Amino acid sequence: MNENILEDVSKLNEENKKCVICQYDFINNDTVIYLPCIHFFHKNCIKTWFTNSSKCPICQFKINS
Repeated sequence: MNENILEDVSKLNEENKKCVICQYDFINNDTVIYLPCIHFFHKNCIKTWFTNSSKCPICQFKINS
């Protein structure tokens, strides 16, 4: 998992403009985590998600810790 800062959300395509966990739009300078399957989420959202699951919320790719 890679932690990044979203610098310009206007460059994201429509389907990637919101976090599927919390449903809030990403904004510039949000901290996100990219999973190995290339999906990304707000850092705090995905950390909370992983307390109950070990799979990507979108594609169900198993994430090894």
